Amino acid sequence: MRFARRTATVLALAASLVAALPSVVGALMVWTLVGLPLTVTAGQLTIFTMTATSLDPASKLGCLEVDLPSTFQSITAGAATPSTGRNDWIASVSGTAVVVHTTTGGGLLGSGDSVTFTFKAQPTVAGAVSWPNHAHRRKDCSGVEETGTPIAVTVLPPILPTPSPTPVPTPRATPIPTPEPTPQATSTPPTPDPSRSASEPADGVPSASTRSPSSTPAAGSGTAASSARPSGVPSAATSGGPVASPSAGVGVPAPAASPGGPTVAFDGRRLNLNATSFGPLGGIEIWAVPAATLGLPGLLLVLAAIGLQAIGGLAWIPAVRRLRGDEEQRPA
Repeated sequence: MRFARRTATVLALAASLVAALPSVVGALMVWTLVGLPLTVTAGQLTIFTMTATSLDPASKLGCLEVDLPSTFQSITAGAATPSTGRNDWIASVSGTAVVVHTTTGGGLLGSGDSVTFTFKAQPTVAGAVSWPNHAHRRKDCSGVEETGTPIAVTVLPPILPTPSPTPVPTPRATPIPTPEPTPQATSTPPTPDPSRSASEPADGVPSASTRSPSSTPAAGSGTAASSARPSGVPSAATSGGPVASPSAGVGVPAPAASPGGPTVAFDGRRLNLNATSFGPLGGIEIWAVPAATLGLPGLLLVLAAIGLQAIGGLAWIPAVRRLRGDEEQRPA
C-alpha cells in the first residue's frame, strides 16, 4: 500500500513538471539590443540608433520598448526598418518610452532577424544613466515581458561657449610735429644818430673827405695858419672860451694861443690837432691779434698791446711840445 502511494505521488510530480516545462522554456526567449552613441553631451539634441536582434529559434519577436530616464527631454521617434525588408514596423513615443513593433503577424522576427530604429532625445543632466528595456512576443506589446540587458549611457557636462577675446585697442600713432621753419635773421640797418653830422660816417671816425681842412703852418707864417682855419671855428685868442670840435659837437676848453696859430682841442673820443684827428695809436683804429695764429698766452698779448700804446703816446709828445712852442713864439 505504501509503495503504491509513493509511486502515485512521484508520477503526479513528474506530470506537473512536464506540463510546466513548455512555459519555462518559452520564458527564456533570447534577444539583444545595442545602440549608438553611448556618450552624449548635456544640452545637445542627439540622434540615437538602436538595433534589436532575435536569437531564439523557438519563438519570435513582435514588440520592443526602451525606457528613458526623466532627465531626457524632447524625445521624438524616427523610422523603424526590419532586416526582412518588410515595411510593417513602426516606432512611437509613449511618455519617456520608445516603442517599436510590427503591424502585421507576418512581420514577427525569427531567429537571426533584426530591426533598426532611431529617435531623438536631449539629455539635461550630466552623469551615467541606464536605459531599461524589454520585449514581447506579440505585436501589440501584450503578454509576458522579456527583460533585456540595460544600456549604459554617459552624459557629459554641457560645453560652455568660448568667450570671444576682447579686442585689444590699437594705440593711435602720435603725429610727428612738423618743425616750423626758423625765420632767417635779417640785418637791421643802423639807426642814424641825429646828433651826428650828416657828413660824418656811422662808425664815428671821420673820413678824410669829412675832416676839417688844415694846413701845416710854417714857422712864422701866421697868416697862412689863420687863413687855413675854418671860418666857423674861432680861435682861442679871439673867442677866449672853449673851442667846439666840428666832428663831436662838444665844447672843450682850448689852451691860450696867439691869434692865427694852430689850435689843439681834446674831446672824449679823439685828439683834434688844428683840423687833423688821430687816435691813441696814431690813426690805427683796431688792433686784432689772433691768439691762435701767434700761439701766445692772452696775458702776453695784453702786455704787448699796452706797450705799443705807450710807445705811440711817447712818440707824439715831442710833436705836441713843438707845436705849443711855435704858438708861444708866434707874435701877437
